[in-house]
Amino acid sequence: MSEQSTCSLIRYAPETARGHRFGLGRLDGENTMAATTGQFGLWRFPARVGLGFVVIAALGLGSAASSGSASAAPTSTTFSCTGAAQSWTVPAGVTSITVDAWGAAGGAANTSGGLGGHASTTNVPVTPGEVLQINVGCHGQDGGSGPASGGFGGGAPGGTVTISLTGAGGGGASDIRSGAFGLANRLVVAGGGGGGGGGGTGGTKTNVGGAGGDLSGVAGGAGSPPVNGGAPGTQSVGGAGGSSGGTAGSSGAAGAGGAGGTADFSCGGGGGGGGLFGGGGGGGGDTSHGAGGGAGGSGFGPSGTTFETGVAAPGIATGDGLVSITYVASTPAPAPAASAPAVTLQPTFTG
Repeated sequence: MSEQSTCSLIRYAPETARGHRFGLGRLDGENTMAATTGQFGLWRFPARVGLGFVVIAALGLGSAASSGSASAAPTSTTFSCTGAAQSWTVPAGVTSITVDAWGAAGGAANTSGGLGGHASTTNVPVTPGEVLQINVGCHGQDGGSGPASGGFGGGAPGGTVTISLTGAGGGGASDIRSGAFGLANRLVVAGGGGGGGGGGTGGTKTNVGGAGGDLSGVAGGAGSPPVNGGAPGTQSVGGAGGSSGGTAGSSGAAGAGGAGGTADFSCGGGGGGGGLFGGGGGGGGDTSHGAGGGAGGSGFGPSGTTFETGVAAPGIATGDGLVSITYVASTPAPAPAASAPAVTLQPTFTG
């Protein structure tokens, strides 16, 4: 009987061959299978033509897709001062966010207001679908002939006067909140700067607003003795109000600065900046003493947060704050391709 040469991916059954191996080869005229692929080995063994069966296996030679998840490129979302709370929903696949927050600056009066603080953290745990509240601090109003309001985010108003220059308003803090969105639910806080104090007759130029800070704000600048600026907010208490030749400044509190001290015929103290705890208001002046500057509020964040004191938000010329959220969404990797099953065929020989 003659043999017909054929090329296949074959295996001979135990009763019809001398081995149990797969190989790519052909049946030659000597009834021998010569394997030709290095991937499955190189074998040569006799084949008994006309007996047994042939198994043709369809094998997937490509590598299977890896399991686990893949990460997309980082995405950033920024929030600016609007004077109201804003919201952001955590996207699918996001379990941690990076936050950069800048508090707002206090307004200027006889002297400049303090700049806000900067808080930066790379590890704020979140849950996909969770709604966060974003509060971006707004700058305090400059002092002048009328009342100067504090900025959104807990900035306090400057002290008022009957004659002369009112104190400037404190800058608002910027923060992110979860849960019930209360003060106790703040995740990250960047403190606001204090407002500058008003200067009266004989007033000095040292009564600047204190900057928003890290774990503590910066004290407001003093007016002429005995008038002092407000004390800074800390991690546990608001700053005390500054002493005064007129009316002392008010103390800061959780989330809010203290109002600047008032005066009848001279100048008002600067308002304290907002923060985890706000800065105290500057003391009000009199006809011989300039008023004190408001103090800056404190910052807050999870372990590993870095802080900067007195930093303007990038690209913001108005003195307002800014909040930036950066995240990376993880997506499931594709499932590996299924391998085709082996197919058993009965051989056909001619001869």
